[in-house]
Amino acid sequence: MARKQEAGRRPGGRAAQPPATGMKPDGQPAQAGRAASRPRKPARARSYKHLLGPLHLLKTPPEVEEALEREVEYMASQGRPLVGVARERVFEDLKLRYYFGGQPITYRQTDQGKEILAVGYKDMGRICRNLTPEENEAVASGYADPW
Repeated sequence: MARKQEAGRRPGGRAAQPPATGMKPDGQPAQAGRAASRPRKPARARSYKHLLGPLHLLKTPPEVEEALEREVEYMASQGRPLVGVARERVFEDLKLRYYFGGQPITYRQTDQGKEILAVGYKDMGRICRNLTPEENEAVASGYADPW
């Protein structure tokens, strides 16, 4: 016995797909201003090379200053004022999060604060492979929390 085929159905019961025209059902182009057949360029990775070095030398953006003031006010309201070294640590952490948030980092602690040596696993691997044992003891790796 031969089965009757419903209009618009393939054998096996699946609905037939309309031919790819590059048009939406309302007649508008599927990708306005872009040829549907042209592939997208891959997203470029963000480069951090210009930011490497002592963290205190990086420009302090207004967002970091505002966040620091909010943190200082909050801690003061809790009866634990942020002053001196504690304030500097919070400031450094906020700056680190602003510039490198969400990225793994390799850094060295100096008298003037952290010196960023590498950002991202690939660069961290390159740096760590070339360190002497003495340098390796002075270097730490971590993760900058997202801003």
